[in-house]
Amino acid sequence: MTTTGKSAYMPYRGNAHRLKGASPLTPQYLERQSLIANLAYMHFGNRDHAIAFLNAHNASLGAKPLDLAGDSTEGYAAVHGEILRQAPRKAGAIPFDTAIIKEPLCQ
Repeated sequence: MTTTGKSAYMPYRGNAHRLKGASPLTPQYLERQSLIANLAYMHFGNRDHAIAFLNAHNASLGAKPLDLAGDSTEGYAAVHGEILRQAPRKAGAIPFDTAIIKEPLCQ
């Protein structure tokens, strides 16, 4: 016993009690979020600008772009269009074919 009257020995519980199950996010949701984040970074050309765009409420979309893109393929398409609309046009830039990632692999 210690001076406070409590036992100094505490059995190790591990982290098993913290594991509640699988992630509530589907693989399709995560894939759409990943694709839209990469697209935003490529088009804005600035990590901070892309993150700010994806995490802030967008009035024209009516939601946070990252959440909207993850929710459905329609949301993904809406965010994709908004990125193309807002992305600055760079003089002499090689055109990027967005058809490659226009539709997520998982639907």
